Amino acid sequence: MYKDSIFFTFRFCISENNPQQDCRHLLLTTDTGMKFLGMLPSWVVFFGAKRGESMVDKTILTNGIRVLTEQIPQANSVSIGVWILNGSRHEKEQQAGISHFIEHMLFKGSSTCSSLDISKRVDALGGPLNGFTGREYSCLHLRTLPTNLKLAIPLLAELLLHSTYEPDEVEKERRVILQEIERLDHSPDEKIHDLFSQTFWPDSSLGRPVLGSAETVNRISRDELIAFAQERYINSSLIISVAGNIEHRQVLDMVDQAFSSVTALCLLTEQAEPLPVRAVRLDGAAVGQAQICLGTQALAQSHPNRFAGMLLNAVLGGGMSSRLFQSLREQRGLVYCAYSYLNSHSDSGSMVSYATTSTAHVSEVVALVLAQLDQLRREAVSAEELASVRERLQDRLEMSLDSTYSRMERMALSEIYQGEYIPVRMVMRELAKVSPDNLQKLANYLMSNDSLCLCVIGDVDDQAEKLQNISF
Repeated sequence: MYKDSIFFTFRFCISENNPQQDCRHLLLTTDTGMKFLGMLPSWVVFFGAKRGESMVDKTILTNGIRVLTEQIPQANSVSIGVWILNGSRHEKEQQAGISHFIEHMLFKGSSTCSSLDISKRVDALGGPLNGFTGREYSCLHLRTLPTNLKLAIPLLAELLLHSTYEPDEVEKERRVILQEIERLDHSPDEKIHDLFSQTFWPDSSLGRPVLGSAETVNRISRDELIAFAQERYINSSLIISVAGNIEHRQVLDMVDQAFSSVTALCLLTEQAEPLPVRAVRLDGAAVGQAQICLGTQALAQSHPNRFAGMLLNAVLGGGMSSRLFQSLREQRGLVYCAYSYLNSHSDSGSMVSYATTSTAHVSEVVALVLAQLDQLRREAVSAEELASVRERLQDRLEMSLDSTYSRMERMALSEIYQGEYIPVRMVMRELAKVSPDNLQKLANYLMSNDSLCLCVIGDVDDQAEKLQNISF
């Protein structure tokens, strides 16, 4: 796959002292080394990164695996992520939860290692090893020392490619997942977010819970797990992202050897764009504190105005000085917790305001959240408030550079959604371009009664009529 083969490697060279020297190199990679072919054309725009970011390389192997590395000479650790372009969104309804089930099984033994052996190997590497399943991708990730890279990459390959799905382990993990689903059902502060997605995208797999349901998890067989894993995980589009004090060529050699059995690419079925709907869903469960999610449509991950979307969300509910927190908690004392967040996917998104309050105050809190949304439509954010929010986001971005995991994750997500590396400096430049007028126009575009969605967990029968008729 790699030996005796030729690849083009894209190298992003970043000058910390002179941003004007930032450039993109095109390299010819063979088994004997790299040869500089020249600069990429001038129409390929590259924005370097801020202090602390150095060099990012990308190579596509002949089996389709995309290898991304960021060399960080000053880093003491290295973070490795194996990203699988399969998530709960790509499941059939009758198999809902199978991707998350497979994630559990990847840690339960392979053809050469028992579950205990895996734990011992992870402990020897310093760990931690973990995994997660999202709606559009899944990931196995490990943090260790650079000297352990030659052991860490083969371990991740072993888990992904050679898990055995022993019948006893399958049944054991089935019970664990059923307990996880039950725990979620009894955790209204977590359940409310899944409930919102189900209500906002009722006709799309994007709205289904990642865990699936007790019914679907009980129905999934061992044979189905193996077949699904073979198609969507082993013979799939993989991205391997590594950040730390490592060399790209070194990582290529290790990935080539460890993942050589990946020989085909699974083409995921194209998903229909999910259409948000106007809806109100009141779950009358008896809870100590009512849980509220009120949201509207938001921009997709690759939308050119997504940076304005980030700022709009931050103004609304992105911190203790945000409008939601100040209005609901600091000024009125109606809530303990209030914030907003973006749920952005490849072709759709939502901006959700969350709050928890006593059941008696639900309609009042909902009205106040609506008022904050409406104010964003009617009045432009002041230049001072926008500057403060922008600085907060930029500071968080720069602080994320201290983490090899954050860098590894950012490389992978940039590749998944933009098809190229998006450095922090580029994000900061795009944030700096956003004006108060941009935010107001975006708020008017996103916030309409047609996509207004409200979900409440709590006994609010006495307020149901008012809640069912919410509008701007």
